[in-house]
Amino acid sequence: MLGGYNQNLLRSKFTLIFRSVFIVVSLLALQACISSSGGRSSNSNNAIPLVSGGVTSKLSRVSNGASMSRVRQIFGDPEDRDYISGFEVWQYCSTGMFSDDFVAIVFIDGKVAERKKYVRRIDGFCSSFFKSASDLNFYSVQVALQERSQKNIARQTAEAIERRLAAAKQVQEKAEQAQEKAKSPDIAESFNQTALSVNFARGPQHMNDVAVIIGNANYGKHGSDIPDVKPAYADAESIRKWLIEAKGLREGNIIFLRDATSAQMTGVFGSQSSHKGKLFNWTKKGISNVYVYYAGHGAPAGKEGSAFLVPSDVSSDSIELTGYPLKRLYANLEKLPAKSVTVILESCFSGAAQGGYVINKTSGILISPKIPRAPGRLTVISAGAADQIASWEEDSSNSLFTKYFLTGLGGVADMAPHGDNNGEVSYAELEKYLEATTTYFARRYYGRDQLAQFVVRQ
Repeated sequence: MLGGYNQNLLRSKFTLIFRSVFIVVSLLALQACISSSGGRSSNSNNAIPLVSGGVTSKLSRVSNGASMSRVRQIFGDPEDRDYISGFEVWQYCSTGMFSDDFVAIVFIDGKVAERKKYVRRIDGFCSSFFKSASDLNFYSVQVALQERSQKNIARQTAEAIERRLAAAKQVQEKAEQAQEKAKSPDIAESFNQTALSVNFARGPQHMNDVAVIIGNANYGKHGSDIPDVKPAYADAESIRKWLIEAKGLREGNIIFLRDATSAQMTGVFGSQSSHKGKLFNWTKKGISNVYVYYAGHGAPAGKEGSAFLVPSDVSSDSIELTGYPLKRLYANLEKLPAKSVTVILESCFSGAAQGGYVINKTSGILISPKIPRAPGRLTVISAGAADQIASWEEDSSNSLFTKYFLTGLGGVADMAPHGDNNGEVSYAELEKYLEATTTYFARRYYGRDQLAQFVVRQ
């Protein structure tokens, strides 16, 4: 006897509930067995979901010792389907749901007792009900498959989302590239990059000689307001071809920069406080011949109009602050432990250029640039005088000076009427040839003077 209730009444109530449950469970189990013969599947319509709104959630609302009225309030009458279905009991038996994580509802004298006291009796019922291991494991297999399916769905959904995001990102990137291309046309379309087709006589290999080649063409690349120098890439490529074929340099000994920034130029040539840049580190003492070629803008800056090389990331109003002073270039090159140093400048320093004014907001009256004197060890060849403009071919394919400088070195300058046909091109022959070509075509095309400048050190 429990709680003073009549044991016979208790036994009859329990027996009635047990038989009802047993009949329902038996019918459902039989249905499951029949369905298993033709591809086993569970009838989920007979089950109340365990996760939300089913027996499990209701169990959590029934405390130990709850009254019958409270149980009925939560579960309904025993006759109601919502009370507890045989299919749910089958679920509990076949999946081992009667564990310490759950509470079994057992009506004893109108009270709800704890599961532990009656677990053996209910487990025995489950064991006797399911005779085969396949019956016992069937639902658990279905649950496992369902969980795996849910995981696969979640994974597939995540992968699908990632694919869509990646596709959207590609579309966005292509759109941005198209916009960027519209703002700044492709380099290949805007700037010639083809070296001149000059046949140079192959010279001996000079494995220790080094060179720096800079072609600053695309000043708009970094948002600069300075006009582009369209032939600079092709000029730089042509000089590289000459150095490798005629002067015998290894390509690995050439520091080749397109659109060199202020930081890059300082890194190569050194700063005001230290001349030991990359070029210094590459130079072998007393052995290396050094060549420096620069194609790009030059400009005067400051009160005295000092000459500056103009990096690609410099704006017109900051040349004095972030440009590379020509005086510093000469001073740092003079300190190289090289056998010889040759500087070739495809640039002018008047502040005007074929593509427009380098110095912004001018009225056409330009500052007369102050060109530093080249140190005694340097040979310096420049495209024109300090106040002259370095002109291009009419189709902007090459600069006039670089084109005829290399054409002359290819042997044409050694021919009459400029040379003596002895098989070697001297500086004097080259200077005469440039006057007959570069100077002539600058005047013919544009009506202006351009005379190449030579400062040769023996």
